[in-house]
Amino acid sequence: MSLNKIKSFSLLVLMVACLFMPVYAFSAPFLTCDPQAEVNWYTVSVNGVIQVVEAAANTALMFNLSGLGVGAYHFEVQAMIVGPTKWGVSEATPFDGTCVPLVPVSGLSVVNQ
Repeated sequence: MSLNKIKSFSLLVLMVACLFMPVYAFSAPFLTCDPQAEVNWYTVSVNGVIQVVEAAANTALMFNLSGLGVGAYHFEVQAMIVGPTKWGVSEATPFDGTCVPLVPVSGLSVVNQ
């Protein structure tokens, strides 16, 4: 009898895992960096538009890119330490990136010949 309960529970866990699996497949893209000692803020410039973002709990950058449309972008990131006794801003780190569509463009198809 207990073997059937274990199988039923295992099947339930598998169904729940399959239900939440698409969340990871379609999650939002993030601009990230490794944790930086004592950093508590970041400035992120996307095509010249600057935003100040609070650092994650581990002092890493987690900037959500889901709002960006398809196209080429120029990013610049600066780490900041802002505190009551010390402060500082790093040099800007520039890089370029391209956001591509996740679905095929209209009229595009793959065929076997």
